Amino acid sequence: MNGIQDKKKLEFAQNVKVHIGTRKGKNLICPICGKEFYRKRRDLIKTKQNACSYKCSGEIKKMIYKGSNNPKWRGGKIQRSDGRVFIYAPEHPNANLNGSHILEYRLIAEKKIGRMLTDKEIVHHKDGDVTNNGLDNLDVITLSEHAKIHNANRPRNALGRFL
Repeated sequence: MNGIQDKKKLEFAQNVKVHIGTRKGKNLICPICGKEFYRKRRDLIKTKQNACSYKCSGEIKKMIYKGSNNPKWRGGKIQRSDGRVFIYAPEHPNANLNGSHILEYRLIAEKKIGRMLTDKEIVHHKDGDVTNNGLDNLDVITLSEHAKIHNANRPRNALGRFL
């Protein structure tokens, strides 16, 4: 039985014509890693990014859809549930939220004092409202000064410890 199947396979292989050089696609070079790869013509038509792998395609998408080019762009502002607003500033050295945003009141305070804030400086809202980012409402103080302001009115026991 195996001999008959092998004979049929051999006959089929002899009758099949191999078309060399008739591929309709293109050899491309990946813009991320530089690797050469083949893409079929139908795939060239239906895809916009031509990368060698999903990983490289993801890197291209990160570059293309960054910032205001992203379809979900909302002006670069993110508001937290407590009212604080983050501003899109990827070039800022103190940016957080994956290195792309900084708190709005910190940017305003930096403009007010004319320099960057250090790690030891805190922006204090005089009226206690974190959504009020007016210049007259913001003070740049140290962490210890900030603690003194907020702990001045806290109740204490007979030993002076906070309740």
